[in-house]
Amino acid sequence: MFMWAAPSGSQQGLAIQTNAEEVVYTSPWLKVAFSSRSPNITFLSVDATGTSRHSRNLLEASIGGGPSVATPAGVCSLLEGPCVFSRAGNVVRYTGVTLGQWETDSYGFTIKPKEIDVVIDRDIPQEYDASQASPLRMLFDATVTPVSPLGRVKQGALGELQFPVLLHFPDWGSLLVRAREQDKEQSTWEFTLCRDLKPVAPGTVAHWRRMTAEERKKVEKTGNRYLLHGGNLHIGPEQIELALHHGDCADKQRAGKQRIKLSMAVTAVYPESKLVNADPKLLGVERAWLNIFGFRADLGCVANSSTGDACQFCLHCYADQAYYTPPLFDDFTALDLVRISLDRYFDGLKGYRDDFQDVAPSTIIAAWDYATGKPDPAWLRRRIGDIEKYAERMIAMDVDGDGLCESQNSPSNWWDMIN
Repeated sequence: MFMWAAPSGSQQGLAIQTNAEEVVYTSPWLKVAFSSRSPNITFLSVDATGTSRHSRNLLEASIGGGPSVATPAGVCSLLEGPCVFSRAGNVVRYTGVTLGQWETDSYGFTIKPKEIDVVIDRDIPQEYDASQASPLRMLFDATVTPVSPLGRVKQGALGELQFPVLLHFPDWGSLLVRAREQDKEQSTWEFTLCRDLKPVAPGTVAHWRRMTAEERKKVEKTGNRYLLHGGNLHIGPEQIELALHHGDCADKQRAGKQRIKLSMAVTAVYPESKLVNADPKLLGVERAWLNIFGFRADLGCVANSSTGDACQFCLHCYADQAYYTPPLFDDFTALDLVRISLDRYFDGLKGYRDDFQDVAPSTIIAAWDYATGKPDPAWLRRRIGDIEKYAERMIAMDVDGDGLCESQNSPSNWWDMIN
């Protein structure tokens, strides 16, 4: 069941549109829509420049964002039974949201021109097994833009991001998401890559397979000669899931009442803000400065994108830009993402083509950027032995002692590489 509280109009700098299916709030920086029939965010768009660029839905339209439960038997229940929808100005509420027989929740969304505030109340009568239970699961469409969640990975739990998290949408802008809980247990966001709406684990390098005849026709229309020559199709993730979890119990939902508060604020992080803001030609910097930082939280390292391959020989590219990037939030910086990535590689992670010659210099440059730009002398003392191993790898490549590192095979896959 549902009910309406007000017709279309405007309030607090927001344009409001309603119809039989949803209510839509729009500002120059933000557009968000809510279903009037189920507890679900149906549309989300951000524009860091405040120029009302909201043509595409950044969410996977068929799923959006809402509660979900998956039991050990594999049964997924987004919603069973009716709930009450109401709206009063810029506030949307869902009450009596029943997730099977397991819990009853309520949701409150307060929409502002540059922010969405969320209050989630959960009532769990008794503990139950559900490893994938989430009061708010958001599924993003990576084919529109691969959202990159930038933040701290929970120690010992790859894929689990601790709040705050800066959600960067390449070429669109960013949302800074903070969480507050009433109890001592902290909430996390679980990062999962999906294809065809199902979780996948591509590892550091995505998969390829032979094209079908139908797929080849589509590629012929785009004129991609590289793909046509190889006859293979890149099989990468198409959706990115962020599932909210409360506390440390990954496999059980504890009995009791919980209240979780989230704030999602449109923000932009870029250097030389006075210079950029004064020049209309630099408008894109506000949306795109962070594009390079595609963080794979499931691997704990920066990659080609949040769905792409992890290439260690690109580390210096991320690190050089991170060196000049202001803090992402509080005391957390893009250089911290570089350090997290370096630690993963030093501890044994293998990226795409670890044998490439420029893996070593790229790693050394990235380490210098972090150690001096942060700065972090304690980390440098702890990791200097790992860094020196890469220096020794470079020296060993100089087979004739002329100071240049020769390569016995392809040194890398940069377009301007010289063997």
